Amino acid sequence: MSQASPNIRMAAKLFKHAELPLYKRVFHLGRAVIDYSRQTNTSLLSFYFYNLVQIPVFIIMVLSIRKISTENEDLTGAGMLWFKNLNEPDTYLLLPLMATVLNYFNLGVSCLT
Repeated sequence: MSQASPNIRMAAKLFKHAELPLYKRVFHLGRAVIDYSRQTNTSLLSFYFYNLVQIPVFIIMVLSIRKISTENEDLTGAGMLWFKNLNEPDTYLLLPLMATVLNYFNLGVSCLT
């Protein structure tokens, strides 16, 4: 997988900069990735397996944090800035958006190394 990943990323970059219509770019990218995986005996499912395994873990983590925050009365006055009470949901949705952006940035940086 680690040897095939840079080549698949290169195909995705070519897909991004090609001047063909979208449906042709998608077709050619898919064809190139499938042909490459056949030539190198690489399983495409192994690329997505790790992400699929992380989905239930993430859901359990989010539900656990929600349960802890709603049942614990010690968090009532422990907020700051626009969220004064940690037992209440963020009305502006800034915390989930910030967490999403930071996770995306973290994964992007870790893929470069």
